[in-house]
Amino acid sequence: MNNEETENGLKVRLCVVAVLCKRLRDFKTFENENKKHNEDFIWIYDYPSTMGRTYDRIEKVFDWYEMHNAEEILKGVEQRLRSNYT
Repeated sequence: MNNEETENGLKVRLCVVAVLCKRLRDFKTFENENKKHNEDFIWIYDYPSTMGRTYDRIEKVFDWYEMHNAEEILKGVEQRLRSNYT
């Protein structure tokens, strides 16, 4: 058993992070500098990319407000925060 697995062999996941960012290049840079062990960073760049997922945390890259319909995208992600389902 390696340190990424529990006793029953399942991988431990800290959280799914929604990263609001306009450009893929900036998202990759942010991910490389901030990602921790077993975190999943999901690039959110438009409203359809928010669908079908739940998130544990939201991160915003410096240019997120420049996205088309940025406020609508933020509201879509906030509605899908896992803490809202408890």
